Formats: sequence, structure tokens, C-alpha cells
Amino acid sequence: MATEGNGAKALLLEKGALVLGDGDSPFSAGRVLWTDDEHAEGFRQYLYELRGEMDNTPDAVLDAFSEGIHENRTWLESLPGFQDGYIKATTHFHPGTGDTCYPEYAELPHGYNLGVLFFQDEKYDHVIKFVNSVFAENPNITHKLNAPLTALIQDPESKTVLGGVYTYEGQTVYVKANKGVIMCCGGFENNKQMRADYLSAATARCIAGRMNTGDGHYICARIGADMWHMNSCAGMWTSVSPIEGEDVTMRTPKQFGITVAENGRRFFMDWDSDHEHDWEVIDQNPLNINVGSRHGHAVRRRVAAPAHAEDHVVHLGRQGLQEDDGLLHRPELRAVQRRLWLHRRHHRGAGGQGRHQQGRAGEDRRAVEQVLRRRL
Repeated sequence: MATEGNGAKALLLEKGALVLGDGDSPFSAGRVLWTDDEHAEGFRQYLYELRGEMDNTPDAVLDAFSEGIHENRTWLESLPGFQDGYIKATTHFHPGTGDTCYPEYAELPHGYNLGVLFFQDEKYDHVIKFVNSVFAENPNITHKLNAPLTALIQDPESKTVLGGVYTYEGQTVYVKANKGVIMCCGGFENNKQMRADYLSAATARCIAGRMNTGDGHYICARIGADMWHMNSCAGMWTSVSPIEGEDVTMRTPKQFGITVAENGRRFFMDWDSDHEHDWEVIDQNPLNINVGSRHGHAVRRRVAAPAHAEDHVVHLGRQGLQEDDGLLHRPELRAVQRRLWLHRRHHRGAGGQGRHQQGRAGEDRRAVEQVLRRRL
């Protein structure tokens, strides 16, 4: 608003003390999606394909998101102080040009219609740092730290939001909004009760976004706002962390095999390299680096199973999964594992239906274990 609002002034309230923000953005990879004029419509169609037959995201929302992605690069380049050398931009417009999860679902007809950019300058190595530098120099922006919003002020008759209430330097401050109030609520991952209510993940440990405690959600709910997609999240990484302490190991490469708990059952979906390849050619890579994928893909390598597959199955427990094992070619294992991974990805905390699917996932897991026991 301050850069495009014809002199409009903006008050930016930050709940925490970090200049770059206390949500998840400063801790992210800092990559920005974009697309060009030629591929903008294709990207919009890709979003429709991702939604599939589900009807809980209206066309208007997908259209607005698509328009925003189309504007991203042009908008960044228009900001004061931007230099071309600050960023590296990649394009994934044709099959075979994918990288990691760009596109995440390359098998969809319009998957290849997006690009990715990230800041690589020594000073601005993250998009948040550059954007922060822009509004730090803008006289129309007042940025306050340690200033949590506590309430919204609403007209009792029209229900229009007129302003807000926040705490700053030990004082309660009332502010009137001339144009409007924009809520950047962030997540609620550090609110144990909300994790339990919406994600069935009360015991999950969070490593970022310590200020994301759902304050904005409560504030909006108190003035009658509806909540939407509350059982969805872009998290739940399969990381290892001690029961006591704060340390987290984001990756635990073991080269071969799987991780099991004390009861002998698989502990989590292991991650050695998983998705860091173009999905068009991933089946050409050694299987020993594809032991799990946080995106729910199951790798199927097109090679013939060995003549003595029974002997090779033993390697899963004693030596590790080797490139030519043939284990993943067994239809009963491959199909069950595929369903199990998809259930874990799509049905965590989805209410009654989620409990049904979780039960199905449990049955699938037991089926995998039974097959393994028969062969071990």
C-alpha cells in the first residue's frame, strides 16, 4: 500500500522482536514462485488440476492466487533499489526442466508453467531481507516491534472493521484505520490446543514460528469471521529430535535401510534424498537415495526383479535396500506402500473421514509388516 497507494501511510505491527518477522517466512528457503505472460494461463490451469474434484476452494481464490504469482517477479523488480544481480530466476516451462518440487506434480497436464526465483546477493540472500530494506527506507511505513495486536474494533451495526488495539511499551494503544486492516495471521503451530483440535498433532515439536500461536485466528473469530482449511498444513517434517531438549536433525541420511522404533516397527518415513530430482527422470537414479518422499510420491524403477528375490528381501533388515533388490517391484508391497504414503499426506487431522483413513493407513502398515515378516 505504501509503495502503490499514492502516499497512503501504513502501520506495520510485529508481535515479536525480530526485525525480519517472527513467523515462518524468515526461516523458509526464501524461494518465490513466478510465471510469465505466456505461461500464466497454464499455471492457472495447473492450480485447477491440483484441486481436482475437490470443491472446497472456489475458482475466484485460485484465480487470485494465479494472478499474484504472475505479478510476483514484476513487482519485486519494480521496488526501489532492486538490481538484476540480486536474484537467480529459473524456469520450468517444459518437461524435463523440473527441479526438486518444481513442479511438484509433473504428471499433471499443465505442471510445467512456473518459475522460481531466489535472492543470492551477499547482502540480500533472502527475499525477506530485501523487502524489509525497502520498507525500512519508506517514510510512509511505521514498523513497530513487540507490538502484538489484541483486538479489532468493529462497527456494531455495519460490522465494518474500523481499527485495532495493540500493546506497545507497556501501554494499550487504539488505532483507527483510514483505509482498512490487513490481518497476517501466520500459523498456529505453537498453540498446542489448536494443533490438537485441527491437526491431531498435539505432540508435534515446532522449530520455527515461535510467535505463531493463533492470536490472529482468535481475534478474527471474536468478530464473527469464519475459519477455512484449518485442518491443512505445510509441515510435519519427518525429523529426529530428542524427547528432552530443543535440538532437531532435519536430515538423518543412512544411505540404506529404514529407521525402526524399539518395538521394531518403522518409526517414520525416512529421508535421504527423496524428491531432489526432476520427477521426469527420477526413476533413473539409484534406489538407495529414494527411501522416502514428503510429497507422497512412490518411486517405481523400471528394472527386472532378480531371480532370487527372496534372498534380496532379507537385505532390507540386515544390509539395506540395494539398487537391484526388486523389493519395490512386488505388487503387494508397492500398492500398499503407495496407499499408506498418500493417506499420511492427505488425511492427517481430517475429522471423522480422517479417522477412517487413518484406520485404513494402519491396516496398510500392518499389511506391509506382514509381507516383510513372511519374507524374513
